Amino acid sequence: MRRTARFLLPVAALAAALAAGGCGDEQTAQPGPITVVGSVPVETGPAVEVPEGDPAAGKAIFDSAGCGGCHTLAD
Repeated sequence: MRRTARFLLPVAALAAALAAGGCGDEQTAQPGPITVVGSVPVETGPAVEVPEGDPAAGKAIFDSAGCGGCHTLAD
């Protein structure tokens, strides 16, 4: 029984030291400013021409592909 006590005392002291090591002054680290080198790109729009689409054909595909099992379609 004495061996157990001699073993547990250093283990308990080590655990207490590790737990206290994480304690500090409770301040939050603030990141520094980020400097942008160069110029910011200008928005140019889509790279390809996007067609309008056919809502009736889209509804037919939505219904036939079983999309309604997970999604809803608002006309």
